[in-house]
Amino acid sequence: MKTPLGVIVGTTVCFFGGNVDALDLIRDGRAVSTIVVPDQATATEQAAAERLVMYLRMASGAELPIVRESARPEAEPLISVGKTEMASAAGITEEGLKYDGYRLAVKDNTLYLLGRDTELIEAQRIFRAPLMGGAQGSIRAAFGLLDRLGFRWLQPTPMGTHVPELKTVSIPDDLNVTYEPPFMYMQGRMFNWGDWSLANSFRVSIKAFGRGGHTWPAALPASLFDEHPECFVMRDGKRQLNKSLPQYCSSSPETRRRVAEWTMNILKQGHEMVQLAQQDGFVPCECELCAKLSPGDQVHEANRKIIEMIGDEYPDRVVQVLIYGPTRTPPTQFESYPPNTVVELTDTSEEAIAYWKKTVTGGLTLYAYYMEPAFDNGYTPAFPPVLAAAKLKSWMAHGVKGIYWSAGGLRWGTEGPTYYVIGRMASDPTLDWQQVYEEYLNLTFRKAAPEMKQYYDTLYERLARFRDPTNDRHLIGSGPDGAYKHGGSHRETVKAVYPEETLVELQRYLDEADKQAGDDEKALGWIRLARIQYEQYALLARMHHEGQTREEVRKRAGDYYAWVDEIVQLDKTDPDFKKNFFPDDDAAFGPVWNDADRLKTNFGRLPPEWFHWDRANVLQSQ
Repeated sequence: MKTPLGVIVGTTVCFFGGNVDALDLIRDGRAVSTIVVPDQATATEQAAAERLVMYLRMASGAELPIVRESARPEAEPLISVGKTEMASAAGITEEGLKYDGYRLAVKDNTLYLLGRDTELIEAQRIFRAPLMGGAQGSIRAAFGLLDRLGFRWLQPTPMGTHVPELKTVSIPDDLNVTYEPPFMYMQGRMFNWGDWSLANSFRVSIKAFGRGGHTWPAALPASLFDEHPECFVMRDGKRQLNKSLPQYCSSSPETRRRVAEWTMNILKQGHEMVQLAQQDGFVPCECELCAKLSPGDQVHEANRKIIEMIGDEYPDRVVQVLIYGPTRTPPTQFESYPPNTVVELTDTSEEAIAYWKKTVTGGLTLYAYYMEPAFDNGYTPAFPPVLAAAKLKSWMAHGVKGIYWSAGGLRWGTEGPTYYVIGRMASDPTLDWQQVYEEYLNLTFRKAAPEMKQYYDTLYERLARFRDPTNDRHLIGSGPDGAYKHGGSHRETVKAVYPEETLVELQRYLDEADKQAGDDEKALGWIRLARIQYEQYALLARMHHEGQTREEVRKRAGDYYAWVDEIVQLDKTDPDFKKNFFPDDDAAFGPVWNDADRLKTNFGRLPPEWFHWDRANVLQSQ
């Protein structure tokens, strides 16, 4: 049955505006349509149908049935999911779609929902987490429909999905949407969080191997040294082996052959793209051939020869070169890489993007460090939404094809709005980032949203103020002359960004937000998370403020360590809060907020230098 669109309840104006008739899917909390999947539905098509059922039940209470196409009913409205025969007969196919694009269309009392789907393949293992690559356009189509109905995936927790109340769900009978994503992938720590990731464009729509990693060591393990020492770096006239971090002779034909063969073996498994990346901590080789080349050219020359060998065997596949360490210096021995090459830039400056855009015809991808905790800020907030939006707009204008976000997802209480802005704008670059930002605050904090906006506005203004315009990856620490300079220590950074008057102001907003939230447990939970991560950077900053005696600093250090001891026990002392409001990264990168040692020593890779005086005495005073 069709109803006039003007009486539809719970739909969004941007999608369902106008006076057209509409196709009822759910009416007054009762299912009036059936989902149809192909008789031999793929796992992706089945998952897309099941997500529609689950989320629409959450919104309306109605349970839509799922049937195979051969058993579909004749009389009632239908929802065709995937490559059904009826979709093909209606002329609705995946033809022309790229990446994991999709189509939504209504024809003859049927809503068609399908996308470009490919075989899923394990892309890479990072610690314990399998990272799957391949297009899941049908699932993305389901999310596209749900998004237009008002669903939002705000945080990857049980309390992180906004579900609208939809007693009646109707779709315009002239619906005809074709969607193609601007990026073939967005990956990083926020890639492996189920529905939140897929709904916010954190996915890999191609079958890719080696995203964000170093592949040479896999092709040339340390165990190869005894048999083929010529593959390994020469220093001081001798071939050398560092077992924990092997270094290589890139001019050796055996090195190039082995890396090429290893890469081609990966492509044989069905991958469409494989990364080619030299080892970390690169040490240049001093053999006769390598010594004639700069460190950058040593790797560029090897990469070019390896890619040519791969192109001879797999001309339709893509090799992604990691531009990192020595290769950030442009090659001097040739003008461009072969056409089957894309590059992944770790230097995301405008100058670097402009240069490599001309040098590599296959295209650009980026490895973005803006949220990386190994720099000055540690696990304190680093990346405000305004900068995230500006970067995405710029990168889209340059035709960037994919982004690997190094870190991210570790600071939901301070950077949650940033993660949401990234996901929404990477899905739809026409959105206004400020409206996306405010949507996150309104749906997350509800009645307390105005106070929380004051909190985040103040926090992000401080982050933007102390960011180096020449390299906005890092915050700026104060130099000896009082000026703010790039490359300050963690101590200098937190001292500069969080003076006492700012900390007092931020706490005032959080206190007021608690009052305004009233008995709204969901809003109070998210305010609590924001407060926890406020306490973390506030306690750190206060240790570094000027004008304190040694005993005062020791007391504040003790306060911080006591706070850490409480936080790492949250999964035991308040497991419901931890599960519902504390997104962590256990699946891919290990627990950060459960690790007291990392929290107490400036978060892992940063050197423990943040007490410039005798840190040992501080620790012993506990």
